[in-house]
Amino acid sequence: MTRQRDRWTDEQVSYLKENYNTTPFMEMSKHINRSERAIKQKASSLGLTRERREYIRWSREEVAYLEQSYGHIETEIIAKKLGKNVDAVRQKAYKLDLFIDRITPNNPKGIKLKCTYLDQGQKKKREIFYPTE
Repeated sequence: MTRQRDRWTDEQVSYLKENYNTTPFMEMSKHINRSERAIKQKASSLGLTRERREYIRWSREEVAYLEQSYGHIETEIIAKKLGKNVDAVRQKAYKLDLFIDRITPNNPKGIKLKCTYLDQGQKKKREIFYPTE
């Protein structure tokens, strides 16, 4: 016998059917007070599926710029120049076997800037290379 707290209400099932294809799992989880795993399992039992997202492909020019710049210019700056997410840039660099350790003080492309920032209430310092191109 299913425990009372595990039963899905008609409202929860209705919400799931209406929103499963378009709403992020985290948002659905908060809205119906169910774990993401429970949502996926219930959707599967109802035969619901999500459409595959279309990913924006990298152009040859973008890949060439990434190969030239990664490790010489900060990832955040590369992402901004390419109009991409920082994580997307890092993932693409990983797939291309590019590594940050290519940054060398003798061979930077750009100028070195010192910046100070707060990270979880702690003051931290960091040097970044900013492209001059």
